[in-house]
Amino acid sequence: MLHRLLPLLIALAFPSIALADGLTPEEAAKKMKLPPGFSVRAVAAEPMIRQPVSISFDDRGRMWVLQYLQYPNYAGLKPVKQDQYLRTIWDKVPEPPPHGPKGADRLTICYDPDENGVYRKSKDFVTGLNIASGFCLGNGGVYVVQPPYLLFYPDKNEDDVPDGDPEVLLSGFGMDDTHSLANSLQWGPDGWLYGAAGSTSTCKIKNPAAKTPGANTPGSPDVVEFQQGIWRYHPKTKRFELFSEGGGNTYGLDFDKHGQAIAGTNYGGSAMLHQMQGAYYVKGFSKHGPLHNPHTYGYFEHVPYTGFKGGHVTCGGIVYQADAYPPEYRDQYIAANVLSNAIYWHKMEPVKSSFKASHGGELIEANDPWFRPIDCLQGPDGSVYIVDFYDRRAAHLDPVDNWDKTNGRVYKLEYKGTPKVPAFDLRKKTSVELVEMLKHPNKWWRIEARRLLAERQDKSVHPKLRQMVLSEKGDLALEALWALYVSGGWSDRDFDQVGTHPNEYVRAWAIRFLGDEEQAVSGFILPALEEMARSESSPAVVAQLACSARKLPPEQCYTLVRSFMENKVVAEDPQLPLLVWWAMEVSNTCDKMNEVRFPFPSGATTPLTDFFNERVARRLMAGDIRGYERIQHLFSLVQNNSANVTPVLRGMATALQTKPLEAIPQGLRPEIEGLWTKSPKDFLVMEVLARMNHDPVRAALREMAADPKSMDAERLKSIDLLKQVRDPKAKDLFLTQFASEKSDAIRNALLAGLEAFDDPAIGEKILTGYPTYSPAVKKRAVQALLARPTWALALLQQFEKGTFPKADFTIDQAKVAVLL
Repeated sequence: MLHRLLPLLIALAFPSIALADGLTPEEAAKKMKLPPGFSVRAVAAEPMIRQPVSISFDDRGRMWVLQYLQYPNYAGLKPVKQDQYLRTIWDKVPEPPPHGPKGADRLTICYDPDENGVYRKSKDFVTGLNIASGFCLGNGGVYVVQPPYLLFYPDKNEDDVPDGDPEVLLSGFGMDDTHSLANSLQWGPDGWLYGAAGSTSTCKIKNPAAKTPGANTPGSPDVVEFQQGIWRYHPKTKRFELFSEGGGNTYGLDFDKHGQAIAGTNYGGSAMLHQMQGAYYVKGFSKHGPLHNPHTYGYFEHVPYTGFKGGHVTCGGIVYQADAYPPEYRDQYIAANVLSNAIYWHKMEPVKSSFKASHGGELIEANDPWFRPIDCLQGPDGSVYIVDFYDRRAAHLDPVDNWDKTNGRVYKLEYKGTPKVPAFDLRKKTSVELVEMLKHPNKWWRIEARRLLAERQDKSVHPKLRQMVLSEKGDLALEALWALYVSGGWSDRDFDQVGTHPNEYVRAWAIRFLGDEEQAVSGFILPALEEMARSESSPAVVAQLACSARKLPPEQCYTLVRSFMENKVVAEDPQLPLLVWWAMEVSNTCDKMNEVRFPFPSGATTPLTDFFNERVARRLMAGDIRGYERIQHLFSLVQNNSANVTPVLRGMATALQTKPLEAIPQGLRPEIEGLWTKSPKDFLVMEVLARMNHDPVRAALREMAADPKSMDAERLKSIDLLKQVRDPKAKDLFLTQFASEKSDAIRNALLAGLEAFDDPAIGEKILTGYPTYSPAVKKRAVQALLARPTWALALLQQFEKGTFPKADFTIDQAKVAVLL
């Protein structure tokens, strides 16, 4: 209930904040604290726009604004059920526009700016949207995400009126929580439409064109399910992909000058995530559940951060790429902090295949609790535009709709001396002129140039673009490569020269393009990729090669994996081993061979041996692919090398913890029993056998647990393992030993072991002997009695009769017992 009472608590503790009146745009701007040389003004505000959440500039410099006026509830739908996180089940799934219920959201075009850039006129492109959470311009229309749909409103004649009903491109985006929906639509460097997805809305995307090997496909091969992550859609091929999974309640996505995806987060102490293709990221697992792939065996954390300041929500972030601001801001992350009523910038420093970050400073401190920055965008003049939802409320702490929907602003943060941008119309530019725009210092112009080149598919500029790729060595080479690809000029043959380009990110993106084709690479390319996997010194290139390897057929993936094992860059980078493992895991799932083709050769030892052998064994021990043939083959490869067999046993034991077996797979029996014969007290071997119901090992464990001559450490491990496997013959042993045991440590371990057995007689026997226990054992005995309802009931009955010491039973423990 605390989260529901929080608004009241805030009001009582900080009445001046909770009851503050909203300021006019002019008053709000005057109160903002800015760095020297900066100024701020509202370029659009109420009544022209209200409750804005996203903006974009079109190829004529007009500003489009998505007004989120329907928030927080869908029009025409009724909530059937809500959980403690306000995830909502609605009474129905609405039909897409124009047939479904009409809401208050609208997409508005602001134009005719005055000499200060303040827009004087506006017109609506579309109204009646119903919880529309993002949009993007392109391909002769507008893409709008209105969960559960991704829509496309065509406007081929560019009269700012949709040509007709929207086309439904995708369906299945989560509707559960209207503050964590699909959002932040934008074009990636590769011509895909990218977006983010929030944490508490479950997406189940119907995807007839899905072909990704190993895609998560619950119920149907045409469904991709996830709660949070980065996704992408290709407008020409109609393909949908979950680009990466996890990361929190993400709102905001951008690409740095090398095309690396940087996303916002709502986790305290961090400002961003570096989202790699096909990777898995930290989630609020207790709240949102596990990653959808149960075999990731690890995940990436946020970009490591020092000096974090402000509230825990970083949203709408951009990587600043222009020359209008002083040099210290360039290529750094500028993002909104909605809880701190501020805009901060964050220093980003490359570290191997990823980054580390730290607090750079403040760009805007609003000194106004109504300032709610949601999104940022770099405009045509290089200034940053800030979308201000403007409301005293910052979050959905309760479901009551008392949001102030009368206001909202877009601010422009300008540095002194920034030149005004003359009126322009990029539609009138020739394709050659668009190619020249790739040299522009402001990324907005480069992005627009690539977008228009992608739409035109003008072959006449391909020679010029290819020449730029090959002759340039810096960022321009990468820009030209992106433009060549999106305009249809790239072919596999380009890899002959681009694969050895001096710019590491050109090499990385060339690999990305090969993998995105989702088919076997040509025979002349595979040896080159194999050599890169073996000897490439750039962590960024190796990272992309690992990401792309998972999209190749298993035999090609395995070829690259074997080469990765020889590359010291993989061993020295904290991210790369997991990327390689994820490639192995996907290909392993697709492979139809019974033999294990990718582990280390028998006797081989490298710095990565333990990491991969353990994970390979754990995955194969799951038994859901090709039965247990592969784990038997793997075991036969490593059994004669103790350095390699130990991680394999460790992986097997981990898998068996969640999926124990009633018997040893036939092909494994001779080898693993042979290991036990050689080392009868090797607990790792014993654990594997015990979890496969091997009675001789369980008997040995029982003997060790009861042997007072054995070391306490051995006895404790034996008791714990017998408890974990719930050996039925251990129950009576534990009771007998508990009655006669002298060591408090062993007695407490035996009490823990008894918790595995649901037998009323156990509770009675523990209670009978209670007066004779030491204080430490008494404390553990009460804990044990609370582990089972029947035992807790017996304890409560004695407590009520006065036969159980009141001093030994706390009020909190009594509450637990009652709940049981």
